[in-house]
Amino acid sequence: MLCSVPPQSRESRGFLGAAQGQKGKELTLNRKPAGKGRSTAMRTAMFGGTFDPIHNGHVALVRCFADLLDLDRVHVVPTRTPPHKATSQTPGDMRLEMCRLALEDDPRLVASDIELRREGTSYTFYTVQTLLEEDPLGKVYLITGADMFLSLTSWHRFDELRELVTFCTVPRDDVTADQLRAHADYLESLGCSTFVAEMDLVRVSSTEVRRRAAEGQPLDELVPPQVERYIAEHGLYRPRSE
Repeated sequence: MLCSVPPQSRESRGFLGAAQGQKGKELTLNRKPAGKGRSTAMRTAMFGGTFDPIHNGHVALVRCFADLLDLDRVHVVPTRTPPHKATSQTPGDMRLEMCRLALEDDPRLVASDIELRREGTSYTFYTVQTLLEEDPLGKVYLITGADMFLSLTSWHRFDELRELVTFCTVPRDDVTADQLRAHADYLESLGCSTFVAEMDLVRVSSTEVRRRAAEGQPLDELVPPQVERYIAEHGLYRPRSE
């Protein structure tokens, strides 16, 4: 999978250091000195979603951002009660386990139950707060889908959230890189730090995975093998009459 950073990628407020690059070139990021006892501040990202189920597109996306931004850790966070989508029908512990299985081959990528443990609506602001409480010296990058990136100003406590993170996204078929960069310019005029990457997306959706699972079709091109086995073993997404 090709990951790249366009020359006009944002470097606002020092979040991205000296990040520059083009397709096929290695991206170098400056590390800032940390406090006593640690040579570097942790670079952490959060990627939230229902993950019902997690699929190859999700895994490729977070792996690319981990490479591009030289991240130490990416928290893949299944939501308990998402503010922008319907609540998932699959229990949180099962969605979390599928995430864990999908990410187990890369130590940078971890499945987090931080929102599943918290009562109420899963607002990103509080999750980011928790991550920063755990690592006050760190930098947090918030990975969002293109549609969510365009709606950030409507998010819960956006004015405070923008002070805590760098908003990261990637184009998709119905949202172009030019559209995202134009919106990034607007967000930066509000004081945000943004990062618009370019990568060859793995075109798959959780809806497609659920449909094929319900029809008893193979999922080998859509989800990691261990996730496919978990879905089969637990009869997930099959009609209730079976």
